[in-house]
Amino acid sequence: MINQTTDIAFQGLFMLEGLKIDTRKNTVKRENTYINIEPRLMRIIVRLAQEPGEIVKREELLNQISENEYVSDESLTQAISKIRQILRDSPRNPTFIKTIPRRGYVLLAQPQVIEDITDEEKQLSTSDVEPNENQNRRLASKVKHMTFIAVILAIILLLLIVLWPNETVFIEKGDIEFIEKSDSESIEKNDKFLSDE
Repeated sequence: MINQTTDIAFQGLFMLEGLKIDTRKNTVKRENTYINIEPRLMRIIVRLAQEPGEIVKREELLNQISENEYVSDESLTQAISKIRQILRDSPRNPTFIKTIPRRGYVLLAQPQVIEDITDEEKQLSTSDVEPNENQNRRLASKVKHMTFIAVILAIILLLLIVLWPNETVFIEKGDIEFIEKSDSESIEKNDKFLSDE
């Protein structure tokens, strides 16, 4: 069931122009794709959704992203820019967020709170987000393995360079003489050596 609202805490799900916003999971669903967003960006979206069509002052939005730290106006500008990218909104021709210079921002879209969520939707929403997390873990694991292999190969290459002989000795034909002796000559010399003692 969808309900239009103007002043609500938006803890849960709501719709904005066909986008499903999940404040608990910090996701935005467009068609069949879930996009994970930073909690500070979700707080800004929720704050704007609490007063659609009204100017929300920059100072109020700065408080949403500050988490008891000092943040600059530029931080808010960058956060709004990221939100616009996620929502595929344009600052020059906005559908969602309009900038009111030196004052604040206005949410142009009317949020619609989703009150009832079926068990099937809960499962779909969970299963759609988890593969992205699993893919990220697998990718991180592959990157670690590839980094490990690259480090080992670099060490082997370095050892080969360091341990490789600097000078190579070439022996030309005729420099070495081979002397052939028969076993009988060796025996005679050994006998002679032993008899001299």
